[in-house]
Amino acid sequence: MTWNQFFTVLAACTGCPAVTLPDSTDEDMSPYGERGSRFMSTQRVRDSGFTFERLDDWLFPVIQRIARNA
Repeated sequence: MTWNQFFTVLAACTGCPAVTLPDSTDEDMSPYGERGSRFMSTQRVRDSGFTFERLDDWLFPVIQRIARNA
């Protein structure tokens, strides 16, 4: 899931638009706000017998529950 997709899901679940800034100044940059995309392979874990749920299967309900309780 890309950040754009995540913010689309967030807006759909909360009924509020997601407002983002295109860039930050160097002093406001987060050390986690890299411009590139990163991912981690789970192949070795899956080869060991572990399974993973699809993000789409549980993310919507969690966001909706949090939005209702906010």
